[in-house]
Amino acid sequence: MICHVYRSNRKLGTYLYIQEKDDFSHLPDNILTIFGEPEFSLSFNLLPDKVLPQADAKEIMDKLETDGFYLQLPRSDYDLDQIVQALVQGPL
Repeated sequence: MICHVYRSNRKLGTYLYIQEKDDFSHLPDNILTIFGEPEFSLSFNLLPDKVLPQADAKEIMDKLETDGFYLQLPRSDYDLDQIVQALVQGPL
């Protein structure tokens, strides 16, 4: 699966993965508002067994298939799944 990665110009260490280059139509508006203007970083062939430094390839693939995007937040002590769900569902 080819995926395209964009970095946030507002949130250091935050990346957005999508399948179609420059197609942000699958993203809820509030994510782009927080994320800022996406800055293209790279495209690559994502395989289920690919080792990535901050994310699980299989999880990214699943999210791309179900949600149309994957939001990678910087590692922290927070529950990233809860943060992403809150962003998708609306303001906290």
